[in-house]
Amino acid sequence: LGLVLLATSCGGDSAPSTTTVAEPDPDEVAAALCAAQPVPGDPPAIESSELVETSGLVAGRAEDGVWWAHNDSGFPARLHAVGEAGEDLGSLEVEGVANVDWEDIAAGPGPGGDLLYVADIGDNTGDRPGVTVEVLREPPVPGPGEVGPPVAVERTIELTWPDAALDAEVLLVDPRTGDLVTIHKRFGGRAGVYEADAASAGPTPLVEVGSVDLRASAAVPNEGASLSLLENLGAATAGDVSAAGDVIVVRTYGTVLVWPRYEDQSLAEAMVENQPCEAPSRFELQGEAIAVDPDGRGYRTVSEGTNPPLNRFVVG
Repeated sequence: LGLVLLATSCGGDSAPSTTTVAEPDPDEVAAALCAAQPVPGDPPAIESSELVETSGLVAGRAEDGVWWAHNDSGFPARLHAVGEAGEDLGSLEVEGVANVDWEDIAAGPGPGGDLLYVADIGDNTGDRPGVTVEVLREPPVPGPGEVGPPVAVERTIELTWPDAALDAEVLLVDPRTGDLVTIHKRFGGRAGVYEADAASAGPTPLVEVGSVDLRASAAVPNEGASLSLLENLGAATAGDVSAAGDVIVVRTYGTVLVWPRYEDQSLAEAMVENQPCEAPSRFELQGEAIAVDPDGRGYRTVSEGTNPPLNRFVVG
């Protein structure tokens, strides 16, 4: 999916000519991801015995082959470094915050380079009118099985829902603007897509841009699945954006959906206005994490549970 330069010389005094093959457009990138295939063989397992309720996963930007993950609510405010094959590369605490209900993690722009955004946005009981996103510099990888020094939060973004409190498990960060997007975790029917201006000071309102239908149609446990099961499998549990910002990937309990995103669209507009395609997935009973590969040529999914498989899908 990269830029190809073909230089040819016609001989004599003619200057070499260069033909530029254009970068694939967002529709082509989305279609390629939706045609991805699982890596052959049994997927590797998450090695860390501490990652038992994996609810967020993102590719690190500072070091190749490193993925950052975290547990769901009730666990320490801790980041876990995971290797390409699920290896335990260590963990570290995030200083001064609690894991009320961490549900997703994203990489996004910031002063001096990309930052990590940890989304404390879950709300199963619907009693949090405001939620938070913790922004921090990507830390050094501690090392296999090691505990690294605590990492400080550089900034806390306070998000407020426009009306009633909602449950959400998806955080998307625009690599071009830094704006934030989340999706109402709704079981059945259309789910609201909400956007926030990350540059705002103080409490930042989430604005509903529109809605999407995420009901599953692919990785169900059997062909005779009921409509109610399909609707429940359609609740949004994690998402990610390609490093180029040209595609959006959202997973539910039952499928993976990919939207193209054009230059003149925000992330939320792309989801509401564009048609997604369905990418391959494996059934994960409590699948709540997805991350796009740094080069945009694949993605990984993982479920909650002890030593769950790290499923990987790649563009051929």
